[in-house]
Amino acid sequence: MKRRKIVEKGAVLTEGKTKRLYEVKNDEHLLIVESKNDITKNDNPDETRLMDSKAELSTTTTSIVFELLKKAGIPVAYERQLSKTEFLAVNCKMIMLEIIIRRYAVGSYLDRYPNFGKEEGEVPYRFHRL
Repeated sequence: MKRRKIVEKGAVLTEGKTKRLYEVKNDEHLLIVESKNDITKNDNPDETRLMDSKAELSTTTTSIVFELLKKAGIPVAYERQLSKTEFLAVNCKMIMLEIIIRRYAVGSYLDRYPNFGKEEGEVPYRFHRL
């Protein structure tokens, strides 16, 4: 059985709305990603709330998705889950991409597409059966 190297958390490198990134002592090629319990809304700090299990759920979901991608042979920066709220990742440059998939038209989608003709909460398109 392969022994895992002990990972020691260093200083905070950066912090965003939902995660904190830490350096890994003695390894500049890795970092620790720690999920936060913060739930954000409208990019407004005054509307941020805390949810007790959010960090655990987020880390578990992220780890499962990245493990599936790795098993499929897709290269990812994810290494492994370290704790209920942390995972180890390769220290790399992030591609700034955000994809949000919802069944309903809400928020900024309606701002970007004002001629959409739907009210908030309505299904943006119809599903057709084959």
